[in-house]
Amino acid sequence: MSLSLPAAPKHQKISVLKVTLGMCVAGTLPWVRAAFLVPAQIIASMCAGGLARCMFPGDLAVANSVLSSDTSIVRGLFIEMFFTAFLVFVVLMLAAERSKDTFIAPIGIGLALFVAMLAGTSYTGASLNPVRSFGCAVATPSFPGYEWIYWLGPFMGAVVAAGFYRFIKWSRYEEVNPNREETDHPNGDQPQPAQHSSV
Repeated sequence: MSLSLPAAPKHQKISVLKVTLGMCVAGTLPWVRAAFLVPAQIIASMCAGGLARCMFPGDLAVANSVLSSDTSIVRGLFIEMFFTAFLVFVVLMLAAERSKDTFIAPIGIGLALFVAMLAGTSYTGASLNPVRSFGCAVATPSFPGYEWIYWLGPFMGAVVAAGFYRFIKWSRYEEVNPNREETDHPNGDQPQPAQHSSV
């Protein structure tokens, strides 16, 4: 999914609930549009969970997001918040910000997701997306008493990431290197080789 980001239509780039919320708070997505996207994402997650239960044998509960035995609910909440904030900020900076480097956004987003999953899976299951946890829980059906942290944590993380994004936009971070778009000759003009006079 990350690799298809630059070529995908805009509505597919915001098909993840945490990114939808982050882009709304950051001001890059209208709230009215999000009001239609969020229910669609929730319904799609339930359909995906049901399809996975039909296709794969065994207990689907192993795919549920659960806390490890030594992770408290509060700690799990902040782990989900931190890694979601990290991932949403990467998406905002690489995909929402248009520049000559946008084509490498899938690599950066994929690496950010890999790091978040690697660090968080053993503690919270690294859901990082409310509807991902909700879809599996509905299909199982198995709702732990702390299911709410997989909603509140990513929402908090998305707001933190969007707030920081708006702050650095307000501080005009791009003025630190104002000529960055001109370094690769955006008009297609290539430097001409020096002319050497013959003696």
